[in-house]
Amino acid sequence: MIASFSDLKKKLKRLFTSKTIHCYLVLMGIFLGYLLLPSSAVPQIGEKFLSETGFTSDLLGPPNGTYFTNLEKDEAIRFYLDGYSRSLLLNLPLPARAIEHQPEYAEEIINDMHTAKNTSFLVEINQPFRESLIIKGYGEVGRAEREEKEAKQIKKFEPRKGEIYFLKLDIYQVRPTIWQKVISWLVYLITIPLVVIFSWNQTKKAGEAIKSILLRGKKN
Repeated sequence: MIASFSDLKKKLKRLFTSKTIHCYLVLMGIFLGYLLLPSSAVPQIGEKFLSETGFTSDLLGPPNGTYFTNLEKDEAIRFYLDGYSRSLLLNLPLPARAIEHQPEYAEEIINDMHTAKNTSFLVEINQPFRESLIIKGYGEVGRAEREEKEAKQIKKFEPRKGEIYFLKLDIYQVRPTIWQKVISWLVYLITIPLVVIFSWNQTKKAGEAIKSILLRGKKN
């Protein structure tokens, strides 16, 4: 055990004096800067309305708001994906991806049975390692499907008299604190070199074992 710790200490010392670790620290510094970039503004697809249920999720907190639109599902997702891929700092680009969840997961993610029943789709706009928007859509997801339905089967929303919309969106923003981001960064900073060293040792041992087996085979 003492020998193993001593070997690990020596390897870490060699690692921290190498050019590899200098490059690693530069990359981790860039990663920290990425984590600490100011959050993106939540895109406004229209006028914001208060959530109809008045419900606050234990997991996600209060919704950013409720919005109504006549865009199709894919158009609405593209709107939020494009709008949530820029930082408030100098409008710097941020990586973002759309992750679609099954509608029935709304109860688990949002913790509200009412929203679970009234969910046509559930999409997460995720900035890797940073934050997310959860979009809960309810209503008609596309014009083609809507046109195939009878008039009485079409879901409609009238937030104001004379204004008809076919899709309602509830938006939740999941955003960790700065300290949570820093702690997660420190975890990556420390564990990545340890994982690399461990993987290298295991690979080296496996290589030596295979080499030993081959040599014994040649002798026989």
